[in-house]
Amino acid sequence: MYASFGIPCIIKNNMCTSQAMYNMIINKNNNYEYVYYYLNFLKNIRYYNSLAEQGSQFNLNSSIIENINLFLPSLKEQLKIANFLSKLDEILLNVKCEKERLIKNKTFLLQNLFI
Repeated sequence: MYASFGIPCIIKNNMCTSQAMYNMIINKNNNYEYVYYYLNFLKNIRYYNSLAEQGSQFNLNSSIIENINLFLPSLKEQLKIANFLSKLDEILLNVKCEKERLIKNKTFLLQNLFI
């Protein structure tokens, strides 16, 4: 099975997916959030592009994905890294929400100030 590559995500509930999705179950010796961040890192540096087979679109198959060597430090270190990155994500989300709120306030003020 071939699939174009998209965005890694964490699904915490039971879910049915397409056969074009590559699903991973992370064993208890590793932290799933760390693996998520690591896979996103690989996506951001375009690592998958170097592995993809090109046809009408870039594709990865399960054997390509299964042969990716992941850097997996100790579970303790994975937890530290994942917790740190999760906190950064939370901060970034808060900043994004605050920015959107400020833009709405500015828009409201501009629409009503010069009437």
